[in-house]
Amino acid sequence: MSQASSEHSGVAANLVSGVADQVDRGARRLAEGDLERALDDVKRVARNRPEQLVDERIQPQLDQAAGQVGTMAQETAEAVKPAVQDAVAEVKDNAEQAVAEVKDSAASSAADVADEAKGTVAEVRS
Repeated sequence: MSQASSEHSGVAANLVSGVADQVDRGARRLAEGDLERALDDVKRVARNRPEQLVDERIQPQLDQAAGQVGTMAQETAEAVKPAVQDAVAEVKDNAEQAVAEVKDSAASSAADVADEAKGTVAEVRS
């Protein structure tokens, strides 16, 4: 177990050392006034960093974690599906009720307007 631990420590030390060297080079370039080269170094470090940090020993753990996250997301989606369906049904029912009320109100208003028009026509004729 201590051998595995020391192997991981060695890998971590190498990674930190490599990043420290790159940062040191970038700092020197900035101090020398070569901003463009320093920015190029920063871009290169950003591009290469995932390859430096992820090696074949931790990739299975990352894959397993990604699988667990995917499973949890699917389970969560399945768990909330009934609540979402209920909410959609309630919104649909409320919308249908509102449409019916608007139709009734419009019909009533149209009948009132028609009655007024008939009354106005009767007054004009008399």
